Amino acid sequence: MSLVIRPAQESDLDCMTDICTEAFPLDPQWNYRFPYRLQFPKDHYEYTRMYYADALADSTSHKVMVAKMEDLPGSVKSRVIALSLWRMPGVADLPNPQKYASRRDASPSRVKAFMDSRNETKRKCFDQKYGDYYLNLVQLVTRPFFARQGAATKLLQWGMELARSNSWPIVLFAGPVGLPLYKKLGFEEVGVLHVERTPSTPALDYPAMVWEASIT
Repeated sequence: MSLVIRPAQESDLDCMTDICTEAFPLDPQWNYRFPYRLQFPKDHYEYTRMYYADALADSTSHKVMVAKMEDLPGSVKSRVIALSLWRMPGVADLPNPQKYASRRDASPSRVKAFMDSRNETKRKCFDQKYGDYYLNLVQLVTRPFFARQGAATKLLQWGMELARSNSWPIVLFAGPVGLPLYKKLGFEEVGVLHVERTPSTPALDYPAMVWEASIT
């Protein structure tokens, strides 16, 4: 079996959405923001798909790369198994599908609490040092069945090569699944995205991390 890294295509949208909805429930922030996803699975799937469709449509400001595993045994000879979403320097975040009032899988108050903390930590840890001149890894996610087979590493290395060739730092917020990989490849913690505990939800802590070619 072999891995191929390539730009995502519109034909990958369903597979990308499947990867996300399978893998992100392993990340505490996903369950925090979308506590009703099992109650409203159609909303969860459709709005997640919409998010990736927006990213693909905005290809000058966001890059979506996928890892495709080829030479698989059985009738399915190849499959997209992982993806990475990158925000290019100097551009705004994607329009967030959480803004749609009809979305029933999300908790608006939890989404706001998470995004407020994320934006403040981003300002303190990234923007004050770099302005908006950095490459932002927004998502790196692998289908759970294919975890630990090198797909996330190759996708991350793709971004590191792009950043190195343009003298860009890379910034990200690390979830518990990806944190060991980021540390292994030389990312440094510069702060923490913290969401306070409430009577019904645990506290959340996500390291803010930076990679610069000059420090590795």
